Amino acid sequence: MQVADVQARTQIELADRQFQAQRAIEEDKFCRQKLETAYEAVTEWLDGMERLIDEPWGHICADGPEHREAARKIVDDWPWETLRPPLAVSRLSYCWSEEVRELIYSLGGISSKLCFGASVANTNREAPKEKQGDYRRAQSEVWESRQDFQVKVAKTRRTIRKELLGAES
Repeated sequence: MQVADVQARTQIELADRQFQAQRAIEEDKFCRQKLETAYEAVTEWLDGMERLIDEPWGHICADGPEHREAARKIVDDWPWETLRPPLAVSRLSYCWSEEVRELIYSLGGISSKLCFGASVANTNREAPKEKQGDYRRAQSEVWESRQDFQVKVAKTRRTIRKELLGAES
């Protein structure tokens, strides 16, 4: 009787350990899928932002009233589209690491600087000769902000990639 009791307890303990191990595997798989989904949304948003960031620059450097109007529209809409991730992206922000979160939210400051520079450049492009320095400085600020933005996006992607590859191990 005692032997049967010991065997039953041993089998129960083994079944419990197996259940706990399987549960841990399933939890890890679920968290991994959430992380991949969250970071996929972030990278898609970043791809769109990279394409969008070239638009004000192109219009600010081009001549003609249609480019001034296009630049004005972009600058007017810019903060609403770029200062914060859209809801579809941020709804999974609880999955982001602290480093990724900081990188993403730091894009807002760069975006704001780019928007301000683009607005000044667009306003001063037709200015008298003595004001052309303002236009050139603002143009330079837009270019620098664009570069800063691209560097930050690349760093965000590297961090995400590192985290996803690390999550596989």
